[in-house]
Amino acid sequence: MSNSYVRKLQVICMQQDMKLIEIKCRLFIQLMLGFFALSAGCFIMFAKPYDFFFKQKAVLSDGGEIFEMWRKPEVELYTKVYLFNITNADEYMAGIDDKIKVQEVGPYVYRESLEHKVTKFNDNATLSAIPKHPLTWVEELSEGNQENDTLYLPHIALLSIANVVSQKDLFTRFGLNNLITLTNTKPIAKMTAREFMMGYKSELMTLGNTFMPGWIYFDKLGLIDRMYDFDGDFETVFTGADDVRNSGLIDTYRGSTDLPQWEGKHCSNVQYASDGTKFRGGVTKNESILFYRKSLCRAAPLETSFQRENTSKRGWQVITVRFSRSFLPRIVKLWNDLSSAIPIDEGVKSGLKGYKYTFPENMLDNGKYIKENECFCRHGKCLPAGLIDVTDCYYGFPIALSYPHFWKGDEILSSKVEGLTPNPEQHETAFWIEPESGLPLDVSSKFQINMALGDITSIKNAERFADMYLPLLWFDITMNSLPPSMKQRFGLYLNILPLVEQGAMYLLFITGAIFILSTVYILTFKIMFRKQKHFDQWKENEGVYARCEVPMSDTDLESDNKHSILKNRTEKIKDLGTKFSDRMYDTVGSVKDRVVEELQHVKNVFDRRSSKHVETDFKNDNNQYTAIKQSDSDSDDCKYLEVLDDGSGLVPTKFETERSEKLKEMDSNERR
Repeated sequence: MSNSYVRKLQVICMQQDMKLIEIKCRLFIQLMLGFFALSAGCFIMFAKPYDFFFKQKAVLSDGGEIFEMWRKPEVELYTKVYLFNITNADEYMAGIDDKIKVQEVGPYVYRESLEHKVTKFNDNATLSAIPKHPLTWVEELSEGNQENDTLYLPHIALLSIANVVSQKDLFTRFGLNNLITLTNTKPIAKMTAREFMMGYKSELMTLGNTFMPGWIYFDKLGLIDRMYDFDGDFETVFTGADDVRNSGLIDTYRGSTDLPQWEGKHCSNVQYASDGTKFRGGVTKNESILFYRKSLCRAAPLETSFQRENTSKRGWQVITVRFSRSFLPRIVKLWNDLSSAIPIDEGVKSGLKGYKYTFPENMLDNGKYIKENECFCRHGKCLPAGLIDVTDCYYGFPIALSYPHFWKGDEILSSKVEGLTPNPEQHETAFWIEPESGLPLDVSSKFQINMALGDITSIKNAERFADMYLPLLWFDITMNSLPPSMKQRFGLYLNILPLVEQGAMYLLFITGAIFILSTVYILTFKIMFRKQKHFDQWKENEGVYARCEVPMSDTDLESDNKHSILKNRTEKIKDLGTKFSDRMYDTVGSVKDRVVEELQHVKNVFDRRSSKHVETDFKNDNNQYTAIKQSDSDSDDCKYLEVLDDGSGLVPTKFETERSEKLKEMDSNERR
């Protein structure tokens, strides 16, 4: 093997090595990108950056986005009120009818502008606030009903005072009867809808305010007005700094975790309840939540972890409870969470996934079905099932809560009233709540306010209402959907961002796997196997060593580079010379062909004429041609013409054309 051949191989191998190094660098970068993509995917899978982002958003911090939504919600919250107009007031008072006949009138719609007036942020991950619920009349949603509609409605002041005084001594009852006679107060009064809801003045109320200031400190009485009386109320609320799931839930109400009107933690606890603005987040289908509203007058502890399913079997409504064997001794305690809402369905509301919650069976029980609920019995007196005594929440008036139209209540509740038509579709309470954030999506809280009257036969004008459960009105606190701004915002937070996180994680995993597998494939099948195959072929064709296995020194490489430069320049010069020679050959060849053609004409002439005549003619042609005698022959037939010039004069001219024509003419005459 010559040195020049070795040098050529060395240059070729060096170029191949440079390309191989470049390929390896690219493959290394590709491999590192693959590992980086896999690492980023694992980081998203285990670190869950979306959860961190969501927790930061959900914490109630001063000026925060979620805090501002909670402080003054943008939602449209309405209170729809339905009154029970007494249609047979005169007949019933005269004793003609045995039952009071009522007719539902409404809705009378008010918009509730919910607001939490924050006073300070506390060091224990809570904030202090004052709840405010001002109402505004909304005529366009009231379906033609007006606040000045005149109705026949129970005189709440008379019946309430009668119920209280009926248990007093004879002297007190005598004084009240004289006041009733003096003021001519009747148990059924004609008044407007607004007066009944927002307050009406009565001489009896004025006297009561004068003689019993410790009990009645207001000069007018209205059920909705008293229900929305939050004067003096304050609360502390969890910010979520310790546990983001509790963000927005009540810690204490009026300085205590217990409501003062109930005895025992089971009935009095209000901690971890929601006022409806934001519920507990991160809940599952089997987890219950708490709801507290001042008009409801109660909240239940969050202790249950089972799911209740309503099923129908042989026409009976039964309750199926799923629990483990270890929960059997505690089943009674679990049922004590009567006002905790339990998810029974799931769907999509306002573009967000939500669980449907409702109150469980026997939520308004007073110990008849669940013994521990006896703490809801006031002073040891328990109302029938389906009715809860809230007298202490309504200033001592004999007020009791039930579902609308006594739905799910004991039959005795409607024994003295006609016109009630309970309907589950219209009267059932339902909450649609987004489980991750606790955001309410669709709310409809429905309760009825009644008067639970005792034995008031000793009070003048009230005898016909003794031992009666008299319906006054029912209300529906409702929010049908989120406003567009909140839909877009929470749609981004709860729908899009989780998908972006999942999509990014899977994309990184797939990209990383593709980069790593493609790198391994190229290294294995495109480089290693291919190099081995070429090596085997060269061993067969060239010997022991393949081309790129020939040793190479720095001196050989330098000299070979110089030789390559000289070779390239020499080859360029040769190419130019070849092109020039070809051009010259083409030019001279064309001139030669024309000369041969002229000589052929001359030869034809000489063959037919004598040499003397021809010589004379050529001398007359400017001595262009001269006869040359050759050594091998002296005959005229063997004479040749010698070209005296370089052929530049052979370019056709006018003279040459005339001469050619003359020769052709002479040749033609000779033939004749």
